[in-house]
Amino acid sequence: MAMYSQVEYWNERYKKSPNGCLEWYQGYRNLRHLFDPESFGARGKGNALGRIPRDSDPATMETIPEQKEASSSSSSSTSSSFLSPPTTPSPFPSPFDARILILGCGNSSFAEDMRNDGWTGRMVNLDFSEVVIEQQKEKYRHFSPKMEFVGHDIREGLPFDDASFDLILAKATFDAILCGPTPVDYARRTIQEVVRCLAPGHGIFFLITSGNPDSRLVYLEHGNQLYHYWDSVRHHAVQRASSPKSKPNTDYVYISRRKRTIPPSRDSHSSTEESDGTENVKREAAKDGQT
Repeated sequence: MAMYSQVEYWNERYKKSPNGCLEWYQGYRNLRHLFDPESFGARGKGNALGRIPRDSDPATMETIPEQKEASSSSSSSTSSSFLSPPTTPSPFPSPFDARILILGCGNSSFAEDMRNDGWTGRMVNLDFSEVVIEQQKEKYRHFSPKMEFVGHDIREGLPFDDASFDLILAKATFDAILCGPTPVDYARRTIQEVVRCLAPGHGIFFLITSGNPDSRLVYLEHGNQLYHYWDSVRHHAVQRASSPKSKPNTDYVYISRRKRTIPPSRDSHSSTEESDGTENVKREAAKDGQT
């Protein structure tokens, strides 16, 4: 539904539940096994994470209705790796030092749960709803270590310098973008901005979506090339935690590591490649009934 891409909808929704905590798709605890600094490229010891100290029930899980995809044969325990030619990645920082950006934070407890689990470096939470940003600022005003909350629409680019973050997360945010007008253009620009803001050689883009690889990998490409931006792309199918308001379902996580050096597009073919890539994306978006 187009409403999921509209700030007015979200402002009204957050006003009605000022103390709410809504977890879209997956909570941190259900994805914790994927937040492994060693697999991100960290070296040495001392990067083990602690446990989330609280045992409260997960927040209500919700999904975006129109993002329903054809069922996948992958189970929650399966994963796939799509690897580019061998490279030497830079070491990923420890959780104590990693700079993290969460796109479309909403009122989720994801950032808080990461903090409680040892990710204590700089953490920026971004959302286009000023209502929820002010709510979160108030909620976490005494939280230590401090978290930042920034009101901004990512469709207008990211308000950060190049290489500002080691880890960028997007949970359901990408799907919301695909619900709006000109989804292909905004999706491509979002990926370009993510790449720009990630640290070269080790920066990780952690994408959580309801879209299976047939419908989402194409957005990570540039000119039909999956490894133009990335050293590696890992895909995981994760079973959603059950709750009274949702049926068991599978979500997909794509963990992409940014290249140290991104090659220039081949001038003689770049326009054709980009055109062909855009047509592929449009066809995939059309399958979802979004264009």
